[in-house]
Amino acid sequence: EDASEIVLRVSATGWTVLRKKVGNKERDNELELQLAPVGALFGRVIDADEVPVAGATVGLFEQSRQRVARVAPWQLEALFETETGPDGSFSLEVDPGLVRDSRFRVIAWTDTHQPATSRSIQFAQRGELAPAALATEIVLQLEAGLQVTGTVSSADNQPARGARVHLRRDGSAQSSGGLSAGLAAASGDIVRAVTAGPDGRFSFVGVSPGDYHLEAMLAGHSPGIGVPFSVVNAHWDEDLRL
Repeated sequence: EDASEIVLRVSATGWTVLRKKVGNKERDNELELQLAPVGALFGRVIDADEVPVAGATVGLFEQSRQRVARVAPWQLEALFETETGPDGSFSLEVDPGLVRDSRFRVIAWTDTHQPATSRSIQFAQRGELAPAALATEIVLQLEAGLQVTGTVSSADNQPARGARVHLRRDGSAQSSGGLSAGLAAASGDIVRAVTAGPDGRFSFVGVSPGDYHLEAMLAGHSPGIGVPFSVVNAHWDEDLRL
């Protein structure tokens, strides 16, 4: 009763989210609120040469989870997810009424490309109109990713078959691909993990520029920790010893 203005948030499955400011004069009257039906986010994914990218994964993530999502979206469960068609286009079915966050990002990636992210989007309804985000084409341009490769061997110089190898972010405040420290993966975060093959070799592809270090683990052995390194314009290859 002491507030001069309150805000109502109306959400329901299958409908866009409506936020309505209600002043003192309206408070004692019956309100009639009209929701707009939800639509799909649509757009296309292209590469650095503006060629359509087929089979790219496209997901919707909460903006609050950007620290990892912009570097390693495959580690998170997207709110909604789809793949691009042969012409690089996508239609991402979303239901804002099912989620509680207010700001989101669309992120696209492949196994060989760095993730690309959209601007911040909202699903707040304006009057009786659906959110503008549902009527705007989203174009995401992917840059080719770098590679981090190497081998894992045991103390007797034998290939460490089946060793688990982690690629960890290192010093995210520097060389974070233009991202602020708050949006890049934090130092120490596992960006990716793979298993070494029969010959002890491992490979990470589609790695974003930044600072990293490697670690390898295998039952019955002490972990092998690599040296910090940067990937900017070239691939990285390192041999790890358990």
